[in-house]
Amino acid sequence: VVSGINEWQLILITYPIIKKKRRLVRISLTFNCEDTVKYANKFITRKITVSRAPHLITNVIRPRRHVLVIINPFSGQKRGLKLWEEHVEPVLQIAGINYDIVKTVHRKHAVEIARNLNLDNYDAVAAVSGDGLILEVISGFLIRQDRERALKMPLAHIPGGTSNGLAASICFQCNEPFPPRGIFCTEMALMLARPRYLPLRISHVQTEHDGSKAMFMSLSWGLFADI
Repeated sequence: VVSGINEWQLILITYPIIKKKRRLVRISLTFNCEDTVKYANKFITRKITVSRAPHLITNVIRPRRHVLVIINPFSGQKRGLKLWEEHVEPVLQIAGINYDIVKTVHRKHAVEIARNLNLDNYDAVAAVSGDGLILEVISGFLIRQDRERALKMPLAHIPGGTSNGLAASICFQCNEPFPPRGIFCTEMALMLARPRYLPLRISHVQTEHDGSKAMFMSLSWGLFADI
């Protein structure tokens, strides 16, 4: 809300679908009554309020949502960090969401992060990478003693990898526009800012050499034969 002499402006920032893509639009509304603009601001704030994340206990109250962002800087032809800076970070800043950033430095780093994560500190975990980083986070949750609660932690997949099947599936289910071979990080960032909590089915596969492994969406299995 911006005030002037006998005039108040309410600035709305929205992302409507324009030409099959979410695009930033700023709308300025002018009022000549302070009470009216306060009522409008209160009404809009109430409409965009997000429900409490399912893993949080009732006595955890934060004035602003807090998200842990895990970025694989080598994913998707090393575009992960750039996609975050250009398409995701601006959305979270506009939405007033606090976030911490962790860049993975080795294989299964996200497993360690998820295993040691303080669940009370965050409302969600966002993975900027392909499907593999999401699987690492899930695997880390599965080896925790409080894994039932940890698995309720909302996960956001920001499509920054070569394979972004989970993000594409979420967009498809939520009727969000997404180009199969293009960039749709903004769409997923908006879902992170205004989440709908959808369940994800996780399965286990037992192998002779690697033991039990978690999986989601699909499993490939094949035989190799000498000819």
